[in-house]
Amino acid sequence: MGSSTLALRAEAGHTATRPDERVPEAQAAGTLLEAVHRRADRLLVGTIWLLWAASLLAGWRYGTLGPSLAVGLPLSAAASLWAAALPGRLGTRLATAAISMTMVGLLIHQAHGQAEYHFAVFVLLSVLLAYRDFRPILLAAALIAVHHLSFNYFQTWGWGVICFTEPGLGIVLLHAAFVVVQTAVLVVLAHRMEADARSAGELAALAARIGSDPGYLTLTPARRGRPARWRARSRPRWTRCAARCCRCETARRRPPLPPATSCSAIRCWPNARTASSARWRKSSRR
Repeated sequence: MGSSTLALRAEAGHTATRPDERVPEAQAAGTLLEAVHRRADRLLVGTIWLLWAASLLAGWRYGTLGPSLAVGLPLSAAASLWAAALPGRLGTRLATAAISMTMVGLLIHQAHGQAEYHFAVFVLLSVLLAYRDFRPILLAAALIAVHHLSFNYFQTWGWGVICFTEPGLGIVLLHAAFVVVQTAVLVVLAHRMEADARSAGELAALAARIGSDPGYLTLTPARRGRPARWRARSRPRWTRCAARCCRCETARRRPPLPPATSCSAIRCWPNARTASSARWRKSSRR
């Protein structure tokens, strides 16, 4: 570092960060999670449009193209508008989860309840893990469970909807068991991933604060309340200069030393006990 001074300013309860750098770690973690949620919003919107394209193909194959245009297209457009208007919000995460499961139910209905199309439920539950939030996963699992149970009876009663090739309560409970197991695992993973994201945000904020002031290492976290500059002056800062002496910052108010006995970073008392320094010290105290 040459002749510059590297000081460790770590007073208990005080920090010397600038006002524009006093960002709490919790706020930094929230900012990181918000960015994750925004990216996941775009991912889910793209997935919903892919489901609509799959709905068109299924409608063309099974002769059920009408529901794709009457139900799938408005739902896909609504998801896009919602994510564009309120990105990163909890309501957007829940809305995209609900719309994605609705699109899966539409796809199953168009395919006449073929078992292969039920696998889309498990795929969408895994995609929702991108939010790092267990609430959309729980909502999606609850919605698809209600869908399977209700549409099973609607199909039995002949209401014109299809969920299974052979409806029955046993097949509903079998599908529900698999959904419950996967949902439990995904909820645990989402909770841990959210905690990891918060820790990463706090660590990034701390790393940015440590190197925020050139020539110093700020070891204490920023606090709300008093201005940063006032906090920095409320207690003397002890530093070690290139002349290997240790004095308070108040030595700055002393008369400047001759160039031969002064440090380039801070004007302090000379450590060498020479006659010239002793005479200068006596004259400066008068």
